Amino acid sequence: MMLTQPYASVQNYTKDFYDHRWHGAGTSNEYPSAFLAGGQNPRSNSFYVQNGNYFRIRNIQLGYTLASSMIHRWSISQLRVYAGAQNPFTFFKYRGFTPEIGGGATRAGVDNNVYPLSATYNVGVNVSF
Repeated sequence: MMLTQPYASVQNYTKDFYDHRWHGAGTSNEYPSAFLAGGQNPRSNSFYVQNGNYFRIRNIQLGYTLASSMIHRWSISQLRVYAGAQNPFTFFKYRGFTPEIGGGATRAGVDNNVYPLSATYNVGVNVSF
């Protein structure tokens, strides 16, 4: 028997949640149903309490300035090549999108589908003549 859900949910789910959710007899006893339009699922309970520890690398930059003896024949006084990244890695076991959820005084620690920080990568060359 297949369960149909008359109301579409507007929630974002992780693949882990969606793959292991309860969706009928004989399915998961660990994850609730993804159907949040009614019933008890939206209420706070111990399922939603998780460890929020994380380790994030915020900024990395690697660069190299070529020796002037190598570049003087091109009439260049300095040449630097670099690559950098902002927020490239976040390590965590939290099942949501990001463990850094924040919140106001009455909603502190409640994950309301906060989007993770974007990672930004750049490469460049600095040349001085």
